[in-house]
Amino acid sequence: MTQTRPMTVCLAFVILMVHLTPAMASQGTPATAGVETVTETTNHFPEGMSFATRVDIPSGETVDAVQLLYRIGSDQTLNLEIIGDDEYTVVDGAVELDAFVDLLSSFVPVGVELRFSWEILFENGDVVSTAEETTQWMDNRFDWEMRSTDQVRLYTYDISGDFADMMLTESQATIDDLVTRYSIEGIAPITIWIYPNGEDFSGTRQGNSREAIAGVTYPGLDTIIGIVPDGDEREFARVIPHEISHQVLFAATDNPYNAPPLWFDEGIATHTQTGGTEHYPRMVRNAHEEGRLFDISSLEVSFPYQPQQATLAYASSWSMISYIEASWGTEGIARLIDAFALGLPADEAVMTALGVSMDDLDTGWKAWIATQGTTSRPAA
Repeated sequence: MTQTRPMTVCLAFVILMVHLTPAMASQGTPATAGVETVTETTNHFPEGMSFATRVDIPSGETVDAVQLLYRIGSDQTLNLEIIGDDEYTVVDGAVELDAFVDLLSSFVPVGVELRFSWEILFENGDVVSTAEETTQWMDNRFDWEMRSTDQVRLYTYDISGDFADMMLTESQATIDDLVTRYSIEGIAPITIWIYPNGEDFSGTRQGNSREAIAGVTYPGLDTIIGIVPDGDEREFARVIPHEISHQVLFAATDNPYNAPPLWFDEGIATHTQTGGTEHYPRMVRNAHEEGRLFDISSLEVSFPYQPQQATLAYASSWSMISYIEASWGTEGIARLIDAFALGLPADEAVMTALGVSMDDLDTGWKAWIATQGTTSRPAA
């Protein structure tokens, strides 16, 4: 439902289960060139993470500053943390560090990988840099178990094994279905963290976010966090496929220029979920008859904040995707995805993929709505 962006396929897979202790400390894994060091990291959710290591330096050098450089997931943005003088000690031939980094104020989403390295700056201008290491920022209040397929890593706690297995299978099936239906390639593995109740989940949320959130996805970080009570298959089918759709569409259309319009992204996501859309056709039909229906171009960047209007925006997006599929088939959706992947703005993408202008698309959609019933299955 929130971004900061059919369960019928049967597949075979190998389940990998990893037990993670609540107060887990991890050893960094060197990944790039530089001075080799091994950093011990410890999660202190939700405040931040502590780092402890020893970095060899040339004897006799005077240390001017110590810096931690880190990236969040696959993001190439480099974050800088200046280490306080009281968090490191210079001994003969080394700097010993015991530092804490605040990940709450800057809001690093829980569940993501951190890639980090150290820089020791000397008064003479020399710098010692270490090899990049990796660790995971996670909610260590709970005892997590991990299961995986080729494209899904599912983390759960206080969830039965059978239900967790089902969620893993259907999450992979959702990816497979989207990839097949819309001819999508190159989907990276997605990490899904399942909380069994809203109270536990609330600690992971960014400040000032909507109260009524059942799931959140972080496009570009390949991470989803959702609330699914143990055994609640209906809620899983409503929440998690929706968020998976956001991840898949982001991966399929990622480019340096533009993102797909919000109505397209949410329209695909609401079609991917099972349940929760039964009232959309009647809502859209009534809004159209009463002259309250949005022009679809008004939903390109944001949805209204007021709940009733926001729900109508989701319903309108769902309806527009229904119209496009009814008129141009799944091939039309696939062509739109390809056009958005090129970074084309919405009007150019629609003309390229469907051969109509945005105004004509909006007019055709509203004329089509008048011919439809009020059930959740649009007529083809």
